[in-house]
Amino acid sequence: MGLLGYQFGPSFQCVEWCSDIAPTPEGSSSSWLEAGKEALAKVRLPDGLDPGRFLLHPALLDAGFQVLAGLIARHCAPCGSLLPIAIGNADMIGASAGARVVLIRAVLPDPDEPSGAVYIYDETGSPLLSVKNLTFRALEAQSLYAYFRTIEWEPAQPATDPSRTQPSAWLIFADS
Repeated sequence: MGLLGYQFGPSFQCVEWCSDIAPTPEGSSSSWLEAGKEALAKVRLPDGLDPGRFLLHPALLDAGFQVLAGLIARHCAPCGSLLPIAIGNADMIGASAGARVVLIRAVLPDPDEPSGAVYIYDETGSPLLSVKNLTFRALEAQSLYAYFRTIEWEPAQPATDPSRTQPSAWLIFADS
């Protein structure tokens, strides 16, 4: 994700490895992505984070979102930063409290659409969580900065209602 311009703090740098898989007609796999392909990843929770308080630690879930965002980014022209904006369905399938290592499968059904699915498994391959119809929106770096830093002023219209221009009583609360 660093190659795509993302910068994550140490708690969200969980992806140990990620391998793109594109099944061929013969059933073998290819390292080149084509329409409707997948990415597999092994994710480890960084030392110092306590996984016991969560059914699935948020950093592990975020790593799944990162894998899918990377898969989407491979198929779009320079698309800027991808932010998850909608989840169609999320199902907690298995117990995962305390999981430090998970396996993630990201699926991109249509490379022309910035949405897909993330499936999270424990180390033995048992399913833990599925997130379907996870949709991303592409934002350019400048618009992302502006999105969080824009101040918009709305000019006030002069009061035309006579009742609003009349003197009125005020109730003031004070803390001593």
